[in-house]
Amino acid sequence: MGTPEEDTYSIVFASLKHPIRRKILRILQGGPECFSNLQKEFNIESSHLTYHLESLASLLLRTEDGKYGLSSLGDAATTMMKHIEDPAATSSHPRFPSTRGTSILKTLTFLLVCGLIASLAFNAAFLLRYTESDKTYGTLEKAFNGLDQAYTELNNTHNALNQAYDELNKRSSQLESAYSNLDETYLSLLGNVPSTEIRNIGTGVEYLSIQEAINAAENGSIVLVGAGVYHENVLINKSMTLLGASKDETIIDGSGNGDVIAITSDDVTLNGFTVRNSSNSLFGGVGIRLHHSTSSVVTDNVITLNGWAGIEMDDTSNATLSRNIISSTIGSTVGLIWGDAISLSSSSNNTISDNIVTNSAEFGINMHDSHGNQIIGNTLVGETISTASSTNNTFFHNNFVDYPGPELIDSPLSNNSWSVSGQGNYWDDYVGLDDGNNGRVAGDGVGDTNLPWHRVDSYPLISPLSPVQIVWENQAFPTLMISNSTISGLNFDQTGKRITFSVTGPSNTVGYFNLTIPASLLNGSWQILLDGVDTTSKADIGENATHTTIYLNYNHSAHSIEVIGTQVIPEYPSTTTLFLAMLPLTMPLVFFTRKKRALRPTSIVTS
Repeated sequence: MGTPEEDTYSIVFASLKHPIRRKILRILQGGPECFSNLQKEFNIESSHLTYHLESLASLLLRTEDGKYGLSSLGDAATTMMKHIEDPAATSSHPRFPSTRGTSILKTLTFLLVCGLIASLAFNAAFLLRYTESDKTYGTLEKAFNGLDQAYTELNNTHNALNQAYDELNKRSSQLESAYSNLDETYLSLLGNVPSTEIRNIGTGVEYLSIQEAINAAENGSIVLVGAGVYHENVLINKSMTLLGASKDETIIDGSGNGDVIAITSDDVTLNGFTVRNSSNSLFGGVGIRLHHSTSSVVTDNVITLNGWAGIEMDDTSNATLSRNIISSTIGSTVGLIWGDAISLSSSSNNTISDNIVTNSAEFGINMHDSHGNQIIGNTLVGETISTASSTNNTFFHNNFVDYPGPELIDSPLSNNSWSVSGQGNYWDDYVGLDDGNNGRVAGDGVGDTNLPWHRVDSYPLISPLSPVQIVWENQAFPTLMISNSTISGLNFDQTGKRITFSVTGPSNTVGYFNLTIPASLLNGSWQILLDGVDTTSKADIGENATHTTIYLNYNHSAHSIEVIGTQVIPEYPSTTTLFLAMLPLTMPLVFFTRKKRALRPTSIVTS
């Protein structure tokens, strides 16, 4: 071991040997600087700059606002650098220095020579005594270089994913435009007539009611229903398509009587309606009932304020329920304990995908004696699932937000699967880590601890699938969340003009999130809080006319994040339900809102 003086000289001269570290000291001699300014000055990866700053630790100090400055030892080192690199600057007459200047120069020269001698002696002793350690260091340095290269490749992959997301957004916009054009094409067939008219596309005949148009239609017909409120109870008993002009403006209201829409034929397509106000009696009406139907399609509808269920499938097979918003069974609004969002009874081989389910009185999805169904990519806000007497069903990439409990109990004998190819579902209360525990792969986006989650999911996702959408008044705002942390408690607060969430990750690792927010939802001047501390200066914030991208990294532990703007989408004076939803590619999958449950059962036991 060397003396303290030798250790100090060793630290100083080891630090001064690297040109980047000398340049850092020269910059900080002019005053403290933040990390981002230093990174811009050198134009290097943040990990490389962190490495050099850590190597200068004894020569630096951190100011109260988080900036880097020089310690007393750093000041001495920069003074020594100045005299070594520009000795002529110590005197206004370099050829005839003053006696005092000569004395200072001699003293500094003496100190430099002594320091060099001490450093050489120390290094020689170190090399003699620690040759093997030096070899180990070389090996570690090679490993570090390899890790650095891997980090660079990961960053390149991240950039490529961002580019791919932009391309997907463009294609999504093209698809939405194409869908709008399709609507316009259908509407153009009506000619210059009021939007409330009902017309058979094939025959051109107009009708006074939806049921009258269905009764007159042949199999395979398309009936287009214009915007308006229709107080009817509709029976579709033939293979046909019933198309609403707009799911927000084309409303079928059951007036509290029976089922609003009953489908009793095969190959029926129902698209583009708000379906509401069925009977609320016990075992009473539902919003949409599929009874003894095969291969029917129910897509892009809003089903709300109905009684026994939002959608019920009875003895139905090979049907598709997709991209529907199913909310607020009447039971949940008046304190009753019955009312499921989606109910399946003796129904098999159906696909239930990309639906938004919230605010039912009992179950989000209630399955009884139903087998071989695919439940994929749905978002359930404050909801749970019952699988009583149902087997061989697959639950995959669903998003459980504000999961109310209790624990799901799914009998192994049921052969129900809660994952596909090593990926399960996202639960926003999951607190495990993606750390490679139990021989699993670290960093693959799947939790490796606290398994199985809620007794069923052995491969829970640590963060929502991207892209993300916030749905407000049935308008979607695509938002991208990419992170290597476990994301939990995801919430959009319209009143507080903020998005909040929590992050956790394996200790001694660096975490990050990259959040892209549409300007039409939340924008303005930004403030980023990490555990309540303002870290805006450490975040990378990029903005254009359509969105803002916020990137922040942190040492992994448990952190709370608040992303706060100054301008937010206005709150409408109507009854508004707010969801944060995530879609595979373009459809909503995760909601941010939370709600209170009405008279939730105390236990769920499924077999």
